[in-house]
Amino acid sequence: MSEVVLILKYKLISIFKSALDSKWGSVLKELASIFVFTGFALSTFISSNYATAYLLSEAKIGLFLFHRVLSMLLFVLFVLVSLGNIIVAFSTLYKSKDIEFFLTTPIKPIKIYVIKFLDNFFYSSSTMFIFIFAILLGYGSYFMKPPEFYIFSFAGVIVPFMLMSASLSIIILMLILKLSQRFDIRKIAVFAGLIYALAVYFYFKSTNPMKLFTEVMRYYPYVDQYFAQLDPSIAVYLPNHWVAEIFYFSARGNSEMVMRYFLILLSATVGVLLVNFGVARKLYFDTLFIAFDLKNRIKKRFEIEILSFYKKSIFHPQLEVFIKRDLKTFLREPSQWVHLLIMLVLVLIFIASLVKMRLYRVEPQILSIAFVSIFSFNVFLIASIVIRFVYPLISLEGMSYWSVRSSPVKLTLLYLHKFVISFLPVLLISEAIAYASVFPFGKDPNIGILITSVSFFVALTYVSLGLGMGGYFANYSEKSPVRIASSRGATITFLLGLVLISIFTGITFFPITFYFQSFKFNVEFFKSAIFVSALVSVTLSIFFNCLGLRSMTKDF
Repeated sequence: MSEVVLILKYKLISIFKSALDSKWGSVLKELASIFVFTGFALSTFISSNYATAYLLSEAKIGLFLFHRVLSMLLFVLFVLVSLGNIIVAFSTLYKSKDIEFFLTTPIKPIKIYVIKFLDNFFYSSSTMFIFIFAILLGYGSYFMKPPEFYIFSFAGVIVPFMLMSASLSIIILMLILKLSQRFDIRKIAVFAGLIYALAVYFYFKSTNPMKLFTEVMRYYPYVDQYFAQLDPSIAVYLPNHWVAEIFYFSARGNSEMVMRYFLILLSATVGVLLVNFGVARKLYFDTLFIAFDLKNRIKKRFEIEILSFYKKSIFHPQLEVFIKRDLKTFLREPSQWVHLLIMLVLVLIFIASLVKMRLYRVEPQILSIAFVSIFSFNVFLIASIVIRFVYPLISLEGMSYWSVRSSPVKLTLLYLHKFVISFLPVLLISEAIAYASVFPFGKDPNIGILITSVSFFVALTYVSLGLGMGGYFANYSEKSPVRIASSRGATITFLLGLVLISIFTGITFFPITFYFQSFKFNVEFFKSAIFVSALVSVTLSIFFNCLGLRSMTKDF
């Protein structure tokens, strides 16, 4: 017990020391972050309350269907938390400098693991907790729930749910590292990513949201019945289903069923935690040394001819060096290309599901909601990719950035390079998703023009946001791109990105709603939406890029 207290004291001293050493600029950034977090929480609360009221009071989809939609969102949350914890845990549990220090002490590895596991869980989920609690407040206020509901729902339901996801992800990580002794870790990582992708695919194939919606609406207006017979048989074994059932029966005032599903969730979480610590007791110490040696074992020396510095290029020599250096650095870091591969697989699954989806024969009101949901999720995917890969670019210059500053290198050229190599792939992904988003609406060319045009400005805005804010909150002492993308500055950037989602969605909402309700193409509405998107995008892009470039010139 004293060893655990020692580790906690070490962590607390580090936190307070960094806080006391802060300068006025850091204090102002902290105050700004508090303001952003507060505004984000408030806007999330309002949005959650409005969405709940709209779906139940206006759209009248009924409690059962509403909570089945909630169950699907919880499944996505479970997968995202799991993937996020795998990526962040590799840095926290295996590459952290603290680990090297603690291994020189007589502290047992399992005790180090417990503390670092909890550190990783709360570090990677802190923003998610704020987001979820604000949603809970909006949801509960619609049903006029008492204060104890929020405490129970958050601490007793959401935290165990996310803790179970995090525990499963760390077990998978330790098994991957252990298996890497016999097999190529890149093949194992790809195989694990495919398992995640197949899990998502088969879940949505079995639940079939559109079929569920159609079946429930057959009983309209008696949609508040409990249609458990429509659930797939596998659903009763999934944690997201248990959580959705807790909220459903809480809304119905059935405390007996709430307690039943709560005990199932709690028992499963405790069981997974025990398995997690049991696996860690046997594997963590061994996998520590595997991770230490991993970089040397997977580092096969190969040279991609196009990246060779001996090859002449059509680019300016300085620009050529920047491009080849950054590409080599990206390919050298496993957490970069593995995470990118996982995200691209998820994007491809989403695109494939959009291509197969058909919505153009349902009610106009549902079409408007569907378009807003699909478009918002499109922008959310772009925001996630930008925060993970674009935001850390300037910080990854590292402490050697002084050599760039002291050399005859134009910083505008360096910044332009980082912008171009970020913007082109993000634009390609954004337009691919936009093209697939037209399929649910019968490949309507009018919708296609609108969504592809706005998606261009979405990519421009988010790359500018990520690069600019990444320069403003640059941390040259942090080597891990994963931890940079999980920092306070990255969180603030992500929250600003969520605000931009509502802005771009709001711009497209009116012309699309008018179009679906009248089934008449209004050229002026569509041109106005594209013009406003362009105006907002260009204005914000200039601001954030100037901010990022100015920050680069002031550093070092």
